[in-house]
Amino acid sequence: FILTFALTVPFILYLTVRGGWPLMVIGISSIASGVLYTGGPLPTGYMGLGEVFVLVYFGPVAVAGTHYVQSLDWSSDAVLIGLASGLISTAILVVNNLRDRIPDERVGKNTLAVRFGVTFARWEYTLCILGAASI
Repeated sequence: FILTFALTVPFILYLTVRGGWPLMVIGISSIASGVLYTGGPLPTGYMGLGEVFVLVYFGPVAVAGTHYVQSLDWSSDAVLIGLASGLISTAILVVNNLRDRIPDERVGKNTLAVRFGVTFARWEYTLCILGAASI
């Protein structure tokens, strides 16, 4: 687990040389987000924050960051397009959390599906798909 994240450091350094400090921030915060999803004293995946991190990091951060590396220019279009892919990724997580809500509740993993129930999770899924389709 730690080794996997450690192996990303040379790539982060290369991208920082290529695109400057914004890519260092993206790289370090991405690693921290990955570690804190299930690790640390307050894992975000166990607090109902998984969807937020997936939306941000699998969406605008990934897409706009990739665009920036290639063009060395920030684009609001890339952020918006990234939001669509983030919403699709979030919808996948929501379906997984909906399926796993009973075992998650038993082990104290308080996803949004556990906290707010089946109806909320179904609406969350629907809104993620509709949101992505409307972008």
